[in-house]
Amino acid sequence: MKDVKEKVIYCLLGFSILLNIYTINLISNFKVTIANELYRLNADVNRVNNRISSIDSSFSGIRAKVDKYITKEEMGKDFMSVAELAEYLDINRNVVYIMMENKELDMPYVKIDSEYRFSKAAIGKWLSTRKIIDNYK
Repeated sequence: MKDVKEKVIYCLLGFSILLNIYTINLISNFKVTIANELYRLNADVNRVNNRISSIDSSFSGIRAKVDKYITKEEMGKDFMSVAELAEYLDINRNVVYIMMENKELDMPYVKIDSEYRFSKAAIGKWLSTRKIIDNYK
């Protein structure tokens, strides 16, 4: 009976050793798999970061162009205020506001902060399409 118990103990001990070896192998393989996935994810993150940098560079150029047109100095060259438009059209400033409110006229303007601006080119084109503009005085 003692031999049988010893054989069972040795079998269990051998099985335990095999199970430990198998577990160590699984853990080792799992570590390799995780390392490979982390490497792949890192490469993906680097590609995304490069793309973001590229997009940011593109927007920097666009921002510079937009900033150029929004500066007061540049607006003075290509854009007119309400007062400047009124002088240009030889009309009262209030008439400019009335014309802007008239949706049928479709007067071209932009509002930046609380100020209205009129592109000289757009006003010229707009005027060339009008035969009669009602008297708003």
